Amino acid sequence: MERAHSLAHDATTESREIDPPPWAKIQLRASALRWARLSAVDHRRSVFRQSVAGQYARQLDWALQGPHRIYDCFDREKASVLAEHRTGHARFNGYLHRIGQSESDLCACGVERETVQHFLFQCTQWNEQRRVLIDAVGSNYGSLPYMLGGKPESVDGTNEQNRRAWKHDIKVIKAVVAFAVETKRLMYERH
Repeated sequence: MERAHSLAHDATTESREIDPPPWAKIQLRASALRWARLSAVDHRRSVFRQSVAGQYARQLDWALQGPHRIYDCFDREKASVLAEHRTGHARFNGYLHRIGQSESDLCACGVERETVQHFLFQCTQWNEQRRVLIDAVGSNYGSLPYMLGGKPESVDGTNEQNRRAWKHDIKVIKAVVAFAVETKRLMYERH
């Protein structure tokens, strides 16, 4: 009994370190690494969501900080059109005016500010071409994230299976790019 008391006293002394068995060291190291990885991912997501820069793109696509394969099925010109729509840095007067390259942010139709949303959904100049787009998109017409291959915030919940199961609809994205190309609104003037 006295020996047990002596061992217990030694074990609880502040300066005493307990050397865990080798299997426990491996488990502790793996747990610490897993915790550090998850903490880093949570920190990156938090910084991404709180950042002022990139708000337009963040509203469009919650998977933005992940790997992108969405552009792989397009040639360079069409991938550029898609990237401009996804970032909001398209050659529309709303953006051009903001960076000092256009005197007005109004669309040529005169109704409102020319933006990606206005171009895809409201501008009366493109009603004829838009019919094909509406048919291709179907009931999700009007959802900018869906149409541009963005991951909606609602899918980014805590259910890991839902997050992994989500996939963009490449047929819809191709229809949007085809619409933009058909209008010739965003084509560079080649000299």
